[in-house]
Amino acid sequence: MNAEELLQRYDAGERDFTGLDLSNIDLEGADLQYADFSHANLTGANLNKAKCRRINLSHSCLTEASLVETNLESVKLINTYLIKANLSGSIIAGWMRGANLTEANLSKLQLFECLLDETIFTKANLTGAYFSQCGTDEASVDLSEADLKEAILSEFYVCMADFQGSDLTGAYLNVAAENSINFSGANLSKTNLICSRLDNANLRETVFCQALYTNETGLSGEIANDAILIAPGVNLSNTNLEGTKLSGLNLSNIDFSGANLELSDLEGSDLKNANLKGANLQGANLKYVNLTKANLQGANLEDVIFRF
Repeated sequence: MNAEELLQRYDAGERDFTGLDLSNIDLEGADLQYADFSHANLTGANLNKAKCRRINLSHSCLTEASLVETNLESVKLINTYLIKANLSGSIIAGWMRGANLTEANLSKLQLFECLLDETIFTKANLTGAYFSQCGTDEASVDLSEADLKEAILSEFYVCMADFQGSDLTGAYLNVAAENSINFSGANLSKTNLICSRLDNANLRETVFCQALYTNETGLSGEIANDAILIAPGVNLSNTNLEGTKLSGLNLSNIDFSGANLELSDLEGSDLKNANLKGANLQGANLKYVNLTKANLQGANLEDVIFRF
């Protein structure tokens, strides 16, 4: 079936396209909402910028398909093959259980409230990707050897997750694992781990150079030798923390003198008696921050957001 025939049938009210051979079909920008493509062959298909809300792609094959900036809200991707597919800039919200995204291009992908049991992201490009309230119920998610540089994993709740050999440089991780997370051989340089709990994680040969952590993160002093502890009273003078999320923390008596906190998020944090002399706070979020007896002499407060 070619694109013209499919769209004619869709416009006539048909929504059942299960099991069809639609390989290399060009549906760029098409409105395909509520359609059922389960068990279909969409190998090499062009679905760039298509409207795919509430479509069913379960058990379908989208190997090497292109779904750039495609809306996949409330989609079903159960046991879907997306090997080497391009989903750069797309939005996904729904069920991804058992989906295979090996070597897929998922840069700047946005995932919201996705169930990721048995989902495979091995060697996928997830640079700048955004995960919000995603996780697993019973099984593991495979992110081994994935490129997660500067990705955001917010409220990422998993039973098990495999990040072995992955690159999380500059990423933000709010990760909690009921059982275990495997970070063996992973690169967590400059990663924000402040909201993560890694007590039971496998951290063998993990790199933590300039990663940010707190006493609650669960890193031993030996493992975190090259990481940066964020805690009351520590000396972080002249440290570059530009754009860092530091909200809701106890940072009393901390030494931020000369530090670069430009565009950082400090909302709700306690900076009582903090030394901010000469610090760069340009554009920082200081809503509801306790600055009692803080030293702000010579600090750059241009475009700072205040609210008390």
